[in-house]
Amino acid sequence: MAKQQPQQQPSTPWGTLEELLLACAVNRHGTDSWDSIAMEVSNRTSTLSSLTSQNCIDRFDDLKRRFGFTTEQKNDTASLLVDELRKLRVDELRREVHQRDVSIVSLEMKVKRLEEDREKSLKDKEKPPDLPKPSPETVAGKSETGEECSDGDERSFNESNSTSQQPQKADAEAKKERNEVPDVKPEPDSIKDDPDPARLGI
Repeated sequence: MAKQQPQQQPSTPWGTLEELLLACAVNRHGTDSWDSIAMEVSNRTSTLSSLTSQNCIDRFDDLKRRFGFTTEQKNDTASLLVDELRKLRVDELRREVHQRDVSIVSLEMKVKRLEEDREKSLKDKEKPPDLPKPSPETVAGKSETGEECSDGDERSFNESNSTSQQPQKADAEAKKERNEVPDVKPEPDSIKDDPDPARLGI
C-alpha cells in the first residue's frame, strides 16, 4: 500500500488579504482550476509562497462554512465571498490607519515636549545664576553664626563705599595728634557779628 503524504499547510496562517485574494482567484478561474488559483494567490502574496491547490480548496471550503454558504450555491459563492472579505479588509485597513494616526499624534506630542524642554534648558543656560542674597546679620556686621565680624571686608554697604570721606577723616585725626587746630570755616551766624560793613553789604 502507498503511504499518503501528509497535507502540507502553508508556513503562515491565512489573513483577510490572502483570503480575499483566494476568493478573487476562484471568482476569476472558477472551481475547476485550483492549480491556477494556487499559483495566482502565491504570486500575489509573499506570505503564502508554498501554497498548493489542496490548501486553496480547504481554505475556500472553510470560508464558505464561516460565512454560511451552502454547497448548493456554486455560481455566486465566490463573488459573495469577495464582497464580504472586501468589507472585512477595508475595516482592517481603517483600524490600522487609526492606530498609525494615534501613533503619529503621540510622536508629534513627544517631539513638541522635547522641543519645549530643549528651549527651556537653553534659556536656563543663558540666565546668570542666582546669587544668594546677603542675610541681615551679614549686612549689620555679624556673621551667620552670630559672631561679630572684625574683618574689614565685611563692612556695611555705606562704610565700604564711602572712600571719598576717608582722606578727610585721616587728615583731621593727624592734626589732632599734632595738637594743631583744624581749619574751621566760619559759620553763617558768625558773619553777622563781623564788624566789617563791606561784608555785610551795608
